Amino acid sequence: MMRSIPALLCLSLMACPVVGQEILKQWEFNTDGDPEGWLPAHSLAPFVVAGGTLKTRVVGPDPYMHDSAGQAFEIACSDSQYIEVRLRHDDGKGAEFFWADTTEGADAGFVAGKERGFATEPDGQWHVYHVYPLWCGKVTRLRLDPPGEDDAAVEIDYIR
Repeated sequence: MMRSIPALLCLSLMACPVVGQEILKQWEFNTDGDPEGWLPAHSLAPFVVAGGTLKTRVVGPDPYMHDSAGQAFEIACSDSQYIEVRLRHDDGKGAEFFWADTTEGADAGFVAGKERGFATEPDGQWHVYHVYPLWCGKVTRLRLDPPGEDDAAVEIDYIR
């Protein structure tokens, strides 16, 4: 019995965000009218930053948004890094982040195998989600496929 307690503790600590980890890139959406380089690429409208959040609605199938190629960044990746997003929505149960290390190709660098889905709570309340992509190499762009079905409201406080 004594051996199982430390193992459970170890597993629970591994699932928690690292306290004091450095933020390498962030989008806070604190300036009205400034989406900080994010674009509504498909099935999201309106797409507006106001009152400290990015607000949008799902208006069709396969909604997604991404940071523009002109706002590219470069992060050297490790499997201990995570993406933190604070959002709320009123429909749908899951979202997905894609990452890219190029803007080349039919999907502008966003390809299968470089994505991580995560479960969300469709209760209209704010939640912070930690998404562990387990990526390697480098990342220069992100894409978010927000949760929701047709006409779902989505609001994002920040992405870090």
